[in-house]
Amino acid sequence: MLQTDINGVARPPSVLFPLATSDKGAVYLKEITFDGTAGKGAIGTISLWTPVGAGTVRIFVIGEVLPVSAGAGHISIGTSDDVALFCPDILATDLTVNKVWQDQTGGGTPAFKVSYKNILEKTVVNNGPIILTVATGAITAGKIKIYAMFSPIENVASLS
Repeated sequence: MLQTDINGVARPPSVLFPLATSDKGAVYLKEITFDGTAGKGAIGTISLWTPVGAGTVRIFVIGEVLPVSAGAGHISIGTSDDVALFCPDILATDLTVNKVWQDQTGGGTPAFKVSYKNILEKTVVNNGPIILTVATGAITAGKIKIYAMFSPIENVASLS
């Protein structure tokens, strides 16, 4: 059975719907609980969202449970063309509880305060999935919440 998303596009219920919408776009949430297995912290990539149509995206991450990595695991958020497009590479254990990780100036230092206008905005156009990359060592525990603020440029654009 298909459901209609905020743009009137029929999608299967398994597709993530936005948390909130406005005339400026939508906010999407993806939670990851790391356990070191494939898609949950093993070295490699985790698919977060796939842009459908053209839009702009701002991404930030909040630490929920301190990530653990005996192998100095690093994480970044981007695309297959640029793995750090949205959030630069950081040591996963630097993403402490209740700190925000976002790319404000290219430094990506987690902080307690963040300003929406300072989160870099990137344009995406059907260019493959937005991914979280785990490198150097597996992340064996911890939990993060990843928020994507998506503003469509086309009438039928969304993240799925």
